[in-house]
Parts: sequence; structure tokens; C-alpha cells
Amino acid sequence: MSDTPTAVDGQPLPACFTFAQFLQLLEDGDLHGELSDALKQINAALNQHVLDYGGKPKGKLTVAIDFTLDGGVFDIRADYTVKTQKPPRHKTMAWSTDKNHFTGHNPKQMHMFGVRDVTPVDAEDDVRTV
Repeated sequence: MSDTPTAVDGQPLPACFTFAQFLQLLEDGDLHGELSDALKQINAALNQHVLDYGGKPKGKLTVAIDFTLDGGVFDIRADYTVKTQKPPRHKTMAWSTDKNHFTGHNPKQMHMFGVRDVTPVDAEDDVRTV
């Protein structure tokens, strides 16, 4: 018995013999096109990360395919996710007060100018009161 399905006239019906062919079958080829775009997106994002921050950035493309067989018919649902390297976050230096609060000022260091006023200037006023 042949593995190739045939039509009534004996001509072979199209069938997927490889995973690549199966992938092109899904969503009438739309998924294959989106995955191709996702590959380009990963490529561009990792290259841009190297230009901006250096290092060895990583990316990940995950494809999930769910199958349900109901009355001899397969219901196939596919999805994918793309993950690329996030930009590095800036470091913050902070100290601890005697009451265990964070502060941006070293409590063991003397301050020459005290606390400065960072109140926004009202557009109508030329002078702030301190």
C-alpha cells in the first residue's frame, strides 16, 4: 500500500512529507510568512543591540502547534513567540538610612549645600520662593 494518497483518477494528492512542507500548509502559508518575518526581526534586533550596547545578545523563536483529532479531521492551531535581548538597565547607587529607607545621599558624608528645591517653576512666575 502506498503512503501517497491518490484521487479517484489515480493522480497523487498533495501531501506533506517534511516538516517544512507541513509548516507551509498551516494557515494557508500565512504562519510560514510570519515566521520568516520573525526571523528577520530577531536578526535586526540582535544586530542593533550589538551596535547600541555590545555584548552577545540572545534571541528566541518558539513555535507551538496544537493538534486535535475530531471525527477523522485534524484541527491544527499554531502560535509563536519572539524574545530578544532587552536593553540593559542603568545602575542606581543608594545607601540605607538608620531607619532602613533608601537614599541617594551617603549619610556618612557631609553635604555642603543642604537640600535643594526642585519645585517646577510656574510659567507665569519669574521668581521662586524658597
